[in-house]
Amino acid sequence: MERHVAAGVPGAAGTFVERFTAPFGIAAPLDAVVEIGEAAQQVAACLGARLADAGGVALLIDYGHTASAPGETLQALRNGKPADPLADPGEADLTAHVDFAAIAHAARAAGAATHGPITQAALLEHLGIAARTTALARARPDKAETLAAAQHRLCAPDQMGALFKALALTAPNAPIPPGFENTGFENTGSANAPP
Repeated sequence: MERHVAAGVPGAAGTFVERFTAPFGIAAPLDAVVEIGEAAQQVAACLGARLADAGGVALLIDYGHTASAPGETLQALRNGKPADPLADPGEADLTAHVDFAAIAHAARAAGAATHGPITQAALLEHLGIAARTTALARARPDKAETLAAAQHRLCAPDQMGALFKALALTAPNAPIPPGFENTGFENTGSANAPP
């Protein structure tokens, strides 16, 4: 089922309406909730085409899933507390987890190479966050505790380290971006590669 917010429907405006859909690559029971980020996939396809044509790199970091899966992640936060996503439009922040597999697939289908997704912790560790934190703490001993706490927050699995993911999109023949080497996701660039 695909769920949309009804607009202009007498008696149903501002409510969720559902219709059956078979989303790409997601095996789910008939009654499961599957979120599809069509706009994100369109942006990824545009980026993929641009990178394939003109070169460059795009680095995407956000919280989300490495593989497409059923589940409901849409939530609203108002004044730092959970809220009804349909109540008081414009008064709460809406958010949902990113489907990195769907974004990677859209970019590859448009001609880009993809690297990842990998966890934020893996990316930062490959980029040398531990050595950098140590060097900064040596240079500023008065900030050592703050630096260690920040590294923990960014990399610990129970903080941002596992929830946040990183995905790099590149031109098809570009070198592996720093931080994505030896991750098992060095270059999955091909329009025919699986999601």
